[in-house]
Amino acid sequence: MRRFLTRGSSFGLVLFLLLTFSLLPAEAEIAPSAPVSVPIVFTSRNRLDTLDGKNVGPAVEIVGREKAVGGRLMVLYPGGRITDLTSDKLFDVARPMVSFDGNRIAFSGLKTSKSQWYIYEINLDGTGFRQLTFGDRAWEIPADPNDPRRNQNQFGRYGDFSPAYLPAGRIIFSSSRYPSLSGSCGQRALNLYVMKGDGSGMHRITTERAGAIDPYVLGNGKVIFSHWVDNMNAPAPAGSGLRPLEVERNFASSFWIFWATNPDGTDAGRYA
Repeated sequence: MRRFLTRGSSFGLVLFLLLTFSLLPAEAEIAPSAPVSVPIVFTSRNRLDTLDGKNVGPAVEIVGREKAVGGRLMVLYPGGRITDLTSDKLFDVARPMVSFDGNRIAFSGLKTSKSQWYIYEINLDGTGFRQLTFGDRAWEIPADPNDPRRNQNQFGRYGDFSPAYLPAGRIIFSSSRYPSLSGSCGQRALNLYVMKGDGSGMHRITTERAGAIDPYVLGNGKVIFSHWVDNMNAPAPAGSGLRPLEVERNFASSFWIFWATNPDGTDAGRYA
């Protein structure tokens, strides 16, 4: 469980919990185990089966993040009342983040079980629902002369995940818009993008072949994120040089680690 506190609003402080519950009724009351003094935002989703049927926990790769099981964005109020913000709007939701003033929630969502994840925003009281990102990538994917549909099948579908509010109203999020593959296992890459609060001015601030996911803004203004370091500078098995970049062949120093960067992409590096 991760807990974050955001600054004041008409509700005082809004406490934000990244939690996943079994799917709850649209309107309900519960008895919290501890007093709730501020609204709590959380997702209520159906159970997500593991991709391979044995490993426990949410999948971190693109395939797992694109799984849609059905869910809603919920608010738990002091006293135990729960309200549903999205059941009549979206099929599934994930990764909500509360704005600094406590009035707005940015989150990932999709409209149907077959559509793609994009970034949405809604006010804490359920008003102001709007979609901020769309499938509007304005360039064509080059065809592979040896397999004309391969690149389109690999990169034509893309989504946006894990938004977080930046100072001055901007939003940072992870996305698979940039067409790149991990060298070690062929998974599509996730990169960090920044946009204005209305969805305009979108631009990429990382260039990853592997993963930059789950950004969160630190108190000093930097953005911490989980970085998949997929280092392909592996020495050749014999002689000089490096091993060729072949999928499912090269595994050298491939691991997850915390990185941090300025919101403009500068001064990026290992955080811990």
